[in-house]
Amino acid sequence: MNMNRTLLALATTLSLAVLPGVQADTITWTNAAGGSFHEPLNWSPNVVPFTNDTAVFELTNAAYKVTWNENVTNHTHIVRAGTVTFDLQGHTYSLSKLCTNTIGTATSAANVTFTNGTVVRLEATGSGIYGTGLNFSLRGTGSSLHLRNAKYRYIVYYASIYSGTQIVVDGPEADLYGHGYASSMQGRLVVTNGAFMNYSASINIKVGGSIHISGPGNRAIFSINSAGMPTNSSVLIDNGAEVEHGYLSADNFILPIAGTVTLGNARWYDTYTMLNRGLRSFNTNGVLQGTGSVEMQRVINNGGTIRPGGSQQAGLLSFTGLITNAAPSSVTDMELGGTATNDYDRIRLVAGARGPGTLYAGGILKVSLINGFVPQQPATFKLFEAVDIVGTFDTVDMPALSGTWSTAALYESGEITFEPAPKGTLIMFN
Repeated sequence: MNMNRTLLALATTLSLAVLPGVQADTITWTNAAGGSFHEPLNWSPNVVPFTNDTAVFELTNAAYKVTWNENVTNHTHIVRAGTVTFDLQGHTYSLSKLCTNTIGTATSAANVTFTNGTVVRLEATGSGIYGTGLNFSLRGTGSSLHLRNAKYRYIVYYASIYSGTQIVVDGPEADLYGHGYASSMQGRLVVTNGAFMNYSASINIKVGGSIHISGPGNRAIFSINSAGMPTNSSVLIDNGAEVEHGYLSADNFILPIAGTVTLGNARWYDTYTMLNRGLRSFNTNGVLQGTGSVEMQRVINNGGTIRPGGSQQAGLLSFTGLITNAAPSSVTDMELGGTATNDYDRIRLVAGARGPGTLYAGGILKVSLINGFVPQQPATFKLFEAVDIVGTFDTVDMPALSGTWSTAALYESGEITFEPAPKGTLIMFN
């Protein structure tokens, strides 16, 4: 068997030029203690997976590690179950452009770590980049893919990340580069510790799907798919991370968002400077909250909520371009936790190439108190810093206090003022 395999290697290599998509054998890893990918005795049958073979891992006895001594090319890589680390030791692991790479199954979890190298799908540019069907799937409750200072490139076109699974891209040498479209994101995707992620042709976030880009030093480029974000989906960008929202499908296309986008001292931006690109609409149940900078041509509050700082947390949320409150049910949720500037919520609009820094008021302005704060002295709160405020809020909802709220300056300078009720005078009689 081994001798025949060796003698056929050259012929097989030559045949690949004619039939590059044909899979040969399925070779299964059998050494529960781990070891070298290049050792035939670690496989069944006792041969190392060749260029057009499928390499399968499914041992569940205990966690194990597989190491690389040189570059390797297989057709497809499958981990059906178990916990395995693939230490590439500086090498490249290449797979066919027609691979159907999978981790986990519908009934079994698999936990995979790649470290110290690159996994790449070959010929991932030009004609034929799509392959056939699904190129990558991560499934099975508890399944995970951890890229620890490893690169996973071009391989996840038409990716499906199922509910209950997680991808972690971790470390300054780590990146996840999808040459195209993630067709279903129902699990969790985390990019952290200086890693990079590029999914510019969009991620189709489904119900339950979440993306977390955490800095400092992190950058990511990804687009929310044109279907938008459904309720019970989320994107969190925090700790100084910067995320470029890549692609919008057409001029004047409004991206609908019914999930939650949260910034924590972070930047969410696009590169469009044309006034007919860069429109995001937070629809019913949609929430935009946190601290940092949103740099897009227009944010439309169409029945959703804009909340600086976050729930029970004051903060500043800055915008370029425009904010439009487009529905009477839209909520601008502002919380007051003190009289100092940083103790209450603020929205700042800055003029630039994307727009004039205008707030189009409308919907509900909801002002509430947090952290037990009750103003005892006359106080002014500058809620909005804008080049211009156009129109008025349909409803202004103020905290019920003993005193008077004034909104006389709200549409001129963005300020509201509270005046406590006069205290009674104590008269003493002898």
